[in-house]
Formats: sequence, structure tokens, C-alpha cells
Amino acid sequence: MALAFPARRFVRYAFSPVAIGATREEARELWITNASVEVRDVAEPALDSGFDLVTEFDAVYDQAHPAAVLANVRPAVRPGGTFLMVGIKASSQLEQNVGLP
Repeated sequence: MALAFPARRFVRYAFSPVAIGATREEARELWITNASVEVRDVAEPALDSGFDLVTEFDAVYDQAHPAAVLANVRPAVRPGGTFLMVGIKASSQLEQNVGLP
């Protein structure tokens, strides 16, 4: 997304320093200058605020505290902003999602 929208600023949060290192390396290889990467537990309530768009791609399932992660999204999105959550593991049949976060 950072390459597709060079006038925008992007931030990635991840809990794993390994994931952060891989993301930083890829950004260097692609000459991406409009993105930053931070090690952060997104279950902690100290997320930044005022984001136009917050995305989550099939990561909530892997969190130790998925409800806390989702609760922290609301204050991170600016009024009128968007939270895009894609649950690849989720079914279009609601009853099959019982037990998923």
C-alpha cells in the first residue's frame, strides 16, 4: 500500500522483532520512505490515534488477547475513519464462526 499511495504515511505494528526486521528489510529493498515499523503489543491501549485507515489481515486470531486488540482499534481510528478487518479463516456462514474472535 505504501508504494501505491506515496503521498500517504503508513505505520505497521508487530509484536515480533523478527517480523519487524523482515518488514524493514523489504522497505529498504523497495525504497519505501513513507512507512515506519514499530515493535508494539497492540493489546496494550497505547496505540496512536487519528488514523484514517486501520487494517487487520487475519491477525486477530493469533493474538493472545484478541478482544483487547479490537477494543484498542476504536480510539486509534479518527472520526470518519475506517477499520478494515479481513478474516481469511472466517466463513460467510455466521454459525460457522462461533468461537472465533
